[in-house]
Amino acid sequence: MIKLNIQQIKNMFVAGAAAISEQYEYINELNVFPVPDGDTGSNMKITAEGAVNVIKGMEFKDLFTLGRQFSRALLMNARGNSGVIFSQIVKGFVSVFKENITELTIGEFADAFSKAKETAYRAVTTPIEGTILTVIRVTAENIDKKKNTYTSIEDLMKDAIKESKDILEQTPDFLPELKNAGVVDSGGYGLVCFFEGMAASFTASPDKTKEIKKPLNKKSLVTKTIKPTFVDNNDGFGYCCEFIAKLGSKVVIDQKDKETLNEKALKKELLEIGDSLAIVRDEDILKVHVHSVHPYNFLQIGQKYGEFSKVKVENMTFQFLERNPGMTLEKSSKKTSLLNTTDAADE
Repeated sequence: MIKLNIQQIKNMFVAGAAAISEQYEYINELNVFPVPDGDTGSNMKITAEGAVNVIKGMEFKDLFTLGRQFSRALLMNARGNSGVIFSQIVKGFVSVFKENITELTIGEFADAFSKAKETAYRAVTTPIEGTILTVIRVTAENIDKKKNTYTSIEDLMKDAIKESKDILEQTPDFLPELKNAGVVDSGGYGLVCFFEGMAASFTASPDKTKEIKKPLNKKSLVTKTIKPTFVDNNDGFGYCCEFIAKLGSKVVIDQKDKETLNEKALKKELLEIGDSLAIVRDEDILKVHVHSVHPYNFLQIGQKYGEFSKVKVENMTFQFLERNPGMTLEKSSKKTSLLNTTDAADE
């Protein structure tokens, strides 16, 4: 193929989401960074499936409308750091979709990867290499170098999968947490699954998940080994905090007006109480994700700018302990340690 039409692109998104859903439990097992709470796969599955459910029964007059609906639905359904970043990768990808145009060329398809990289990096306050960001960046850069050589969209997509797998295997070299655990980055693995589903949609029905399931070679990529994890400040892993707010909205008509959003000031306030910060504005919608031990402060900061339509606060320490029953939380004057009680008893 040298062009993709609206239905083919829609099928591509549906198949990519289904591929993530097929692999989400394994993606959870890979999740050791930035917090080993084991929910990256679940978050990416919820994010992707929620968006697919929005577009599945819709007809679109042009590529722009399809891209707009899908990327907005991804943002509204995004969960966790990985879900937010994934939504922004797709938002950048569909930014090449133009109004009143119904087909995507090879060149535009190649450019979509570069836009995906740029948009994803803008959303993350402190980009960390060795994550899903690195996978999309290196993949996009290598496709851009060769974009004038592709003779079909199938060849381009095949190359995208190869490039993304190659850099995925290198992610442990960027992050000691991955190398120590013997795993590749979980979000990056999820993105490769999405790419494989996209490619499989060219020859298979997106409604038949068995036909689009093309798992990576797990044996060559990872050997799962959980090791003792140490957390500073006696705070455990803290909370995964997220909200979606409608900017400027008020719950009481006569209450004072909300503050005008100042993203620089918002970033400063949130970094004082947490990390893993991602901020996304989409017209009148603000989506924020942060890891913090002060969820009440997070909500107070957000409510200054509007009213919440969605709020999620999850205790990441509890999530870790539930997934790793052999570990226990112990405090000392200097640090909190999550220790493997079985190993400790053997010493």
